[in-house]
Amino acid sequence: MPHRKRFACRPLPFLLASALLASAAPAFAGGICTLGQSGATTLPDGGTAVGEDATSCGDRNTAEGLSASAFGSDNHAAGIASSAFGYGNITYGYSSAMGYSNLAGTTATSAASAFGYYNRATGDYSTALGFYGTASNTGSLAISSWNDINADGGRDSNELASATASNAIAIGGAVLASGQQSLAVGNNNIASGPGAVAVGTRVQAQGTNSAAFGVDARATAANSTAIGSGAVATESNTVSVGDAGGQMNRIVNLADGTAVHDAVNVGQLNAAIAGVAASGQRWRDRYLPRR
Repeated sequence: MPHRKRFACRPLPFLLASALLASAAPAFAGGICTLGQSGATTLPDGGTAVGEDATSCGDRNTAEGLSASAFGSDNHAAGIASSAFGYGNITYGYSSAMGYSNLAGTTATSAASAFGYYNRATGDYSTALGFYGTASNTGSLAISSWNDINADGGRDSNELASATASNAIAIGGAVLASGQQSLAVGNNNIASGPGAVAVGTRVQAQGTNSAAFGVDARATAANSTAIGSGAVATESNTVSVGDAGGQMNRIVNLADGTAVHDAVNVGQLNAAIAGVAASGQRWRDRYLPRR
């Protein structure tokens, strides 16, 4: 039969409960927890535990499934080994959520994680952390802050971190990783190509396996790389440090090239030109008649 159990004062559980449940509502300390076995137990406060070793502690929590846990207020842990801590969190199979109104998982085997404030980890094995982060595909990761890019004081969906493709990673504010296995890190960045990397501020990596680093850099072609402020790479298999239609930059402190496909610095080029000129002079001195 399902039964209630009043916990004795033990340091770790009560420290955790105190941290999670402190709010304007009365503090929860040493209250009645519902421990489920084969059936369901419902407390007067609306808490429910269904399933063997399921645990519901606090106010209006529901723990459904083998070893499911719900602690705090208005949480719902729905699935085997799912856990919801805090206020208004929802979790599904093998998933965990902690904080305020987070969602972790959508299926019985999601194994997703959401921590913080209103994060959504809806892809299998996905993780969403911070403030309104979204990780909506398999293995995706979003660590979100808010970047009010239009300065209107309102929270728009494109001002947060979203990882929408499989194994994509978005970290920062107003960042989007929408390409498979893409990475967007910083502020107001987009990595939309498969395998694309965008790191910095207002940078875009759109081509397959492209990369953009710095401020206002763009890499739009496959396997292209843009490095530095305003750099634009629009041709495949190229590296750009500037913009042909705008600011162009020098590459400095470049060592002498030694291999066939190494870059040549100005010092090497001047030495080569001087060598050609000296060789030509020797040829003239030897073969041309003097006047």
